[in-house]
Amino acid sequence: MESIPYSNAVGSVMYAMISSRPDLAQAISILSRYMANPGKGHWNAMKWLLRYISSTTSVGLVYDCANSVVDLVGYVDSDYAGDRDKRRSTSSYFFTIAGCCIFILNIRLLCFEFARELREKKIDLASVDGIRCFNCDETGHRKTDCKKPDKKTLFVDPGNGTDFPVSNINSALFTHLICAFAPVNNTTYQLSPLASDDKQFSDFTNTVKQKNPSVTTLLSIGGGNERYSTFSSMVSNSSYRKSFVDSSIKLARLYGFQGLDLSWVSANTSMDMSNMGVLFQEWKGAIDLESRNTSQTPLILTAAVHYSPNPIGPASYPIGSMQRYLNWVHVMAYDFYAPTWSNFTGAQAALYDPSSNTNADYGIGTWINEGLSADKIVLSLPFYGYAWTLVNLADNSIGAPATGPAITPGGDMSFKDIKDYISRHGATVMYNATYEVNYCSIGTSWISFDDVEVVKIKVSYAKKRNLLGYFVWQVSHDDNWVLSQAAADQEDNKNGQNTRRVLVIILTTTAAVILLLGILIYYCCIRFKMLKSSKGNLFLL
Repeated sequence: MESIPYSNAVGSVMYAMISSRPDLAQAISILSRYMANPGKGHWNAMKWLLRYISSTTSVGLVYDCANSVVDLVGYVDSDYAGDRDKRRSTSSYFFTIAGCCIFILNIRLLCFEFARELREKKIDLASVDGIRCFNCDETGHRKTDCKKPDKKTLFVDPGNGTDFPVSNINSALFTHLICAFAPVNNTTYQLSPLASDDKQFSDFTNTVKQKNPSVTTLLSIGGGNERYSTFSSMVSNSSYRKSFVDSSIKLARLYGFQGLDLSWVSANTSMDMSNMGVLFQEWKGAIDLESRNTSQTPLILTAAVHYSPNPIGPASYPIGSMQRYLNWVHVMAYDFYAPTWSNFTGAQAALYDPSSNTNADYGIGTWINEGLSADKIVLSLPFYGYAWTLVNLADNSIGAPATGPAITPGGDMSFKDIKDYISRHGATVMYNATYEVNYCSIGTSWISFDDVEVVKIKVSYAKKRNLLGYFVWQVSHDDNWVLSQAAADQEDNKNGQNTRRVLVIILTTTAAVILLLGILIYYCCIRFKMLKSSKGNLFLL
């Protein structure tokens, strides 16, 4: 960096500002003052600005190239005139129905907090399906990057469609539905759905949109049952990667999906992780190219990852590539413990753990500290639990000795089956606030799971950490949408509580002012009567 003249760096940023990044105007207007004799502090500020640019490559002007006419349809407007200490950046959200603008929300932001506040600006659009945030609408070939309403994503496995048809999904409770999983051919490295999956995939989007026309659908690739060698070989070879990427885009368009999700959970070497980063770069490039060539909205690109960016030894996820090329990431903060391999009971999806780093809060914090933006993280909500067989009936707390699975061969149970089992045996459900988990013991069986109260706490946690949202694994495990509805309601309740607090403050303040004015008027009247009766004249007070 030191070998590049300061003036060249300033000039490059100025070019970016003029072309598509007016939000850089404030910073570059200050840095350009020191082109003649820049100091170390000015270079450090320039490096900071360049890092900001590299992490916000999707922010800028938005053009619509329909009918060979280039029209500016979205923008970030910067106004830095006037007082140097109170310069402001202004930007607007445009809300549309059927393509017509019905409302403009103007936002005034302090210039040095522009990027952060724009990402954190929350707009609740859940009550009106036909309204969307214009700056997040994928118009033309680029889109400005702003904080969307929280993602509420549901994974759907159509493989058990006989037990839970896709048509039964209450898609109104979610913003995104992910259909899992499309397998990869171990010879051609192309997506090759089974014949039994073809109709499920082809009907999926149209079916779920009947109850929620605004829901977005994605196709997930891989899954826990996918062979490690297939993916490891695919990402290590450029021609294999191209075959994989091209077939995934083609299949998504064929079935009407609006995005793609990679679920390669078995990656375990540094080379795997490095190659995965290359895959994300090439995949995103191919998606953008296909969008330009077909004038279609670019496909969304996401990935499912472990709860920590360093899941196995020195192998670490390619966070730089994930930050740059993925729309968001599904952090799987569950399966911390399971009765098939842990000889003690455990909180399988603990939010916290005072004695270990194996918990969601630690994992989320590590992802953020190592460079993945909070607004790219989607937190998991497992709609299932595990059952252990206790060694000692009297020792039935978290961490109690156990001899293996209970109730089912692997100990895994859906939330629906857990609630049914508890109801049939009249058991009492316990809540542990230290780990944020529910559990119960029935004879020698001990079950760990997330009930309604824990789901609400995790949704609140995601909002407090400014995460993009939450995702659910999986649809058929819920019990008559109890957990799904609780998660959706928790988001609404927070907004309602804020409104009530504001209302109480306003009413209380108004009442105090009215009371004060009443006392003042009463005092003036009494004073006036006293003066008039004693003097018979009117004096100015």
